[in-house]
Amino acid sequence: MPKQTKPLSPKCIAAAQAEGHPVELVDGRVPGLRVRILQNRRCSWSLNIRDSKGIRRRFDIGQSLRLAEARRKAEDLRRAIRDGADPTSDRRTARQRTKAARQGIGTLEALLDTYFRSGPGAEQRRATQTQKLLKTVFNKALGSPILDLDRATLQLIADGWRSPQTAALAVRSIRPCLKWAAKRELAKLEICDLDAPTKARRRERILSADELKAIWPHFEGQHGNVFKWLLWTGCRLNEATGMTWGEVQGDRWTIPGGRTKNKQARVVPLPKQAVEELKALGPRDGVVLVFASARGNALSNWDRETKRIQKHSSTSGWHRHDLRRTVATMLGDLGFGTDVIKVVLGHAHIADGATAVYARSRYQREHQEALQVLADYLDQFCNEARA
Repeated sequence: MPKQTKPLSPKCIAAAQAEGHPVELVDGRVPGLRVRILQNRRCSWSLNIRDSKGIRRRFDIGQSLRLAEARRKAEDLRRAIRDGADPTSDRRTARQRTKAARQGIGTLEALLDTYFRSGPGAEQRRATQTQKLLKTVFNKALGSPILDLDRATLQLIADGWRSPQTAALAVRSIRPCLKWAAKRELAKLEICDLDAPTKARRRERILSADELKAIWPHFEGQHGNVFKWLLWTGCRLNEATGMTWGEVQGDRWTIPGGRTKNKQARVVPLPKQAVEELKALGPRDGVVLVFASARGNALSNWDRETKRIQKHSSTSGWHRHDLRRTVATMLGDLGFGTDVIKVVLGHAHIADGATAVYARSRYQREHQEALQVLADYLDQFCNEARA
C-alpha cells in the first residue's frame, strides 16, 4: 500500500522556504497539487492531473499564493479540465492572438475591414460612412484581438460616448457585423448582445407652407438645385447627388438600383419645372454628374449649406430628409392616395399582402400627375416669395 502524503501546512511551507534551496512539495489534501519553492523563496503552484483526453499534464496555477487560495484555484481548475477546458492551450492561443494583433491581424479593425469590404456590409448603401462611424465610436477597441473582446468592453465604450444618439446608431450598426463574425467563430457569441445607450428618435418634422416659402429664395447654386430636386421628385439626397446626364432621357430619370435603398432601379417621370432646370444646366456628357461641384465632384458640406439656408430664412430644426416627409404629406393633402405616395417615394412594394405578389405596376401616369401637381403647387410659394 503506497504511503499517504500528509496535507501541506503554512508552517511546513515556511520551513522549506527558510532552508533556501529549491524543493517541491506535494499536498496530501488536494490530489495533484504541488508547490515548487525557488531559491528566492517564491512559491510556484501547479496541478499535476490527467486532462480530458487522459494524458497526464502539469497545469500552472499561479505564484506567491497562500495555501488556501492555491487549493481553491486547484479545485476550480480540476472541474474546468474535467469539462474539457485546456488552460495551457488557451493561454498559448491568447498570446498568439495578441502577437497577431500587433500586426493588425484578428483585431476588431480587421473584422470591420473584412465585413465592409467583402462581407455583407459591402452591400450596404452607406457602407463607407457606417464603417467610419464604427471605427470612430469603438476606436479604443480597434487594436484588440476580436476573440478576446467581451461584451462589457464594447458596451462601456458605447455607454461612455459623448452623443447617446450616435452611440445608439453605432451599436445598431455593429450588431450584424458581430453576429456574422460569431457564426464563423471569429468572435464570441455573447459579444453580439449590446444595448443601445438610448432609443432611436423617430423624426416627424414637416415643413409648413410658410417655411417652404421662406427657404425657396435661398436655394442657390448647385446645392440649391439639389434642394429643389428633392422637393420636385421626393427622392433621397444620394439619389439626386449621384445623378448623371446619362440617366436622364427626355422627361424620364432612371435611378439605378445601386443608388436606391431597396436596390431596385426605378423611373421617375419629371415635372416640367425639373425638365426646364436640366435644360438650363446642360446637357453634358453621359457620365458627368448633373449636380457637381466646381471641380466636377459630388457635392459635399450639406450641413453647412443647410445651416446657411436656415439662417437666411429664419427657419430651424429641419433636415434634408425632412423635405421627403414634407413631399409625402403635401401629396396626401393634395388628394393623392397612399399607393401613389409609395410610388413617388420609391418603396419596393406598392400593394399589401398577397396582392403585392401579383400587382407590380409602378403607376407611371399617376406618378407623373402627382409630381406635376406638386411642382405647380410649389411654384405658388416661389412666385409669392419673389413678388
